[in-house]
Amino acid sequence: MNNIEQEALKKNTAALVHDIVVTESFLAALDEKKIFEQEMLEMIKVEKTLSDKVYKLLDLLPRRGPEAFNSFVLVLEDKYWWLASNLRDTLEELMNQKTTQPGQPEIPVSTENIIIDKDIKHQISSFIQHQLGQVQFTSNKDKSTIERWLGEWAQEERKRLKQIFRKIYVSDSEMIVEKSIIKEKLYKLHTKLASVADGSNTNERQFCVLTLDTVTFEAIEEQISILTRQSVKMAQEIVQCLAKEEEIAKEKQNMDEMLCEMYKNDSEQKKKIQALLQDQKQMMELTQQVNDLQDENQRLEFQVSSLDKSHADKEKTLGELRQHKTDMQALIKILRDENRELKLQLNAAKTANHRSPNRSRQSRQQNTRKKTNFLNGNKT
Repeated sequence: MNNIEQEALKKNTAALVHDIVVTESFLAALDEKKIFEQEMLEMIKVEKTLSDKVYKLLDLLPRRGPEAFNSFVLVLEDKYWWLASNLRDTLEELMNQKTTQPGQPEIPVSTENIIIDKDIKHQISSFIQHQLGQVQFTSNKDKSTIERWLGEWAQEERKRLKQIFRKIYVSDSEMIVEKSIIKEKLYKLHTKLASVADGSNTNERQFCVLTLDTVTFEAIEEQISILTRQSVKMAQEIVQCLAKEEEIAKEKQNMDEMLCEMYKNDSEQKKKIQALLQDQKQMMELTQQVNDLQDENQRLEFQVSSLDKSHADKEKTLGELRQHKTDMQALIKILRDENRELKLQLNAAKTANHRSPNRSRQSRQQNTRKKTNFLNGNKT
């Protein structure tokens, strides 16, 4: 898209943003005219508001080739015919202003009515095939567009130069105007071409320093060829920039996906850390409970040991009491036997009266000794 078409878009930007509603049917119409590629349509869709979508569309449109303006106007004619009419009127007004300004080269406007001379078409076709034939990322459509645009530009330059030449010659005779006037005009043209070459972003520096006396048509033609090659290189760089822009858009999408994934992983990581802290807290509580149980166990073991010792003492005391009980039972038996014997002796004494007093005394002494011996044995 040339400068005039871009300026026409800028003058109508406010109306375009206000009236256009970017819908699926509108994007489908743009896609049908091959104005934008699918990735660019997706870039327009992702914008949040309707005005942002239109701004994005107008930002991408000037980089879509020399036919982008006319194709966009054709799309607008279906639903936004007043916008299409305003764009055409603004373009015509700007073109008229450019043609009335003296001393400025005419900028070619893309149109199908321009007939390109065969020699220009052949030279440009050979040059494009030689320069861009091996470039893989440049499609045949882009090559054809560049070739057609350069052909139209060269044809317009030839037409403009012919008009200059006609002004140099005198209309009512075949005599040439004074040589100094021709030299002056050629030098002015050389100055303009040199300024264009200096302002271009290129490494080619084949412009020789010409003066008013040394300027010639051949030198001007060579300079025009240099500018043509520069234009081709600029077109190639534009294609590369578009390819890079698509790569950047893809990388941005990948980065957005990676960022979402990172946020997701970070959220999961925070949840895991929270769960780990909760587990650590529970582990500390369980450890405290284990320590408390161990202290309680030691206390109970001490109590059990004390009870075992007390039980052993009580068992010992019980054994002694049982032994005393056995001894007492034996003593009771001895006393019962002695009592029984005494009763027998008493009965016998009653019957015998004084028959055997010594024998009774001996028997009593014998029982007394048994009792004394029994008691002494229990003490030991």
